[in-house]
Amino acid sequence: MKKILSLFWAVCTLILTFSCKKDDPKNKPFPEPEIVDLGLSVDWASWNVGSRSETDYGQYFAWGETASKEDYSWGIYHWGTFKDDSKPDYGMFKYTTSDNIKTLQPDDDVATKLWGSNWRTPTTDEIIELLDETKCDWTWTTKNGVKGYTVTSKVAGYQGKNIFLPAAGFFDGTECYGRGATTYYWSSSLKDEGRPVYADCIIFSTSYHYKTDIDRCRGIAIRAVTNPHPERHVDVDRGFIAVDLGLSVKWASCNIGTHMSEAEYGDYFAWGETYTKSWYESFYSGDYKWGVYNSSDNINCGMTKYNQSDGILVLEAEDDAATKYLGSEWRTPTAQEFRELLDNSKCECNYTTMKFPTKEVNGYIVTSKVKGYEGEYIFLPIAGYFYKDKINGDITRYWTSSLRENRVINAYCLSYDGGLIVGWTNRHYGFPIRAVTKK
Repeated sequence: MKKILSLFWAVCTLILTFSCKKDDPKNKPFPEPEIVDLGLSVDWASWNVGSRSETDYGQYFAWGETASKEDYSWGIYHWGTFKDDSKPDYGMFKYTTSDNIKTLQPDDDVATKLWGSNWRTPTTDEIIELLDETKCDWTWTTKNGVKGYTVTSKVAGYQGKNIFLPAAGFFDGTECYGRGATTYYWSSSLKDEGRPVYADCIIFSTSYHYKTDIDRCRGIAIRAVTNPHPERHVDVDRGFIAVDLGLSVKWASCNIGTHMSEAEYGDYFAWGETYTKSWYESFYSGDYKWGVYNSSDNINCGMTKYNQSDGILVLEAEDDAATKYLGSEWRTPTAQEFRELLDNSKCECNYTTMKFPTKEVNGYIVTSKVKGYEGEYIFLPIAGYFYKDKINGDITRYWTSSLRENRVINAYCLSYDGGLIVGWTNRHYGFPIRAVTKK
């Protein structure tokens, strides 16, 4: 009988041991979190990396490492063994001033490694956006016995949506500090200064929450992001701003004549006119300001300004709608500046449908590839163009300020021919304008 009982308990122990190992986080992948759209530039995970619910603390990671560990000291940090001011790059050998890599690469991002390419650690701009009290409300609370912040959206159309950030504390060496109180959450960005031993992060406690930085070797929680919404960027509506893509000029974020919205088409202008109108007819009707087409005029084609005789090949300020509407620092881009925008070595141009809070808009997102400006973008909606009194939609046209040298009834424009190109067309059509300004 004793042998039977001993065998019975041995089997039970084996079953229980096997069950515990199955549930052990070290032996089971962590589930992908739910996606929470707060109306910001990215969507946020519903729980921390290395957890299974929003109130779990999750695992702790040194910056740029993809596995948790027992000791978070400089001596065993993956990307540098010692914080030494006398060594080049302070002892760091990746993500340094020398290699100029300022943001975690996918191979070094635990969120990407754990949940796939759609997930990553948020950038500094994205955590600053989450901390922006005009966009999110931070409320210290206790949820299922766990202290932390409920972050609730204030963005129109997304009010009430929220995420919970548990006060997970942090590891310094082998000790965990601050659970239930002082807590950090990593960004994917190095501190924007010359000491690459620090990375940006959120810090919060019961009475404060803000962006700071901390030693890269420390063990800190991560709340991942996904689904970038470039139309929202860091602001839900960027308004009319100058966007630096790392090119020779800065580009406006919106077309001329919009109400400070990237979703709007704006106004339409004939080339060299500074006013809108209800009729954009051909040169034969006399509707165009700068002349009526004359086929017998082999030099100027009937154009009274911007022709072969006066030799003016680029719009003057007094005839530039961008300058009139936005002031002397703004103008219509030249053909060469549009060619630079379309240069595949400098920018990536993709057709897309932007999902704005009020509507969806088809167009092209042009994203910088220039070192130091990666990710900066402008959106060019497909606004169509005016001929006579009708808009021809689903066609991309934007004026440049440049006259076609050997055919002065034409001006250069952004056009489409199997892809975006700089082409030319008659000056009388009504096209939108995207302005530029000097750097």
